[in-house]
Amino acid sequence: MGATLGKGYKPQAILDVCEATVKTLPDVDADRAAPLVSSEQAVKALATSSLLVQELSNRATSTHAFDTDALASFRPGTGPNLQSCYARICALLKGQTASAELTDEQFEALADEDQANLLRVLAQYPEVVNATFQSLEPAGIVTYLTAITEQLSDCLEEEEDKIDISPGYVALLEATRIVLQNGMKLLGVVPISDLPKERADTPVAG
Repeated sequence: MGATLGKGYKPQAILDVCEATVKTLPDVDADRAAPLVSSEQAVKALATSSLLVQELSNRATSTHAFDTDALASFRPGTGPNLQSCYARICALLKGQTASAELTDEQFEALADEDQANLLRVLAQYPEVVNATFQSLEPAGIVTYLTAITEQLSDCLEEEEDKIDISPGYVALLEATRIVLQNGMKLLGVVPISDLPKERADTPVAG
């Protein structure tokens, strides 16, 4: 961090740099950045989560650089990408109600290869959490959440533009949202889409 911030930097300087960096996300992808940098509270949450994901993606014994470029990127494995995927799920689920019980016909909609693969990844969550508990290395959770977002992207490419989303797909999205939310909270990452509305409506200062 000294190479980026200079000698004698203070902890607040780290967060200041992170906040300034994530504010450039609209230049990278305006559509994906819009729900993430819509308020000062959202910017602060995104900056903190991006820093956490970057640092926790590395094993405790490894050395790594303080990479500000990754904080302003939507590539897989970054905080902005994780937050963006979660926000997309929440947007798709808006106005939808996930059914606790699906008919055989509704289950058949999840037989598609991409949806089936996502279900397989979601089913690994307890195993990943247990392995992380045993190793005390959160990098495994970051890797796991990245795998979910990558598989989710394949599913969203097919369904996102459809007006009506099938009950089976809604149930799959809700299960994905829950696993992502739980995994993010284990890392200390606050999902921006879950911020109280009154806090998220404060405009971003220029």
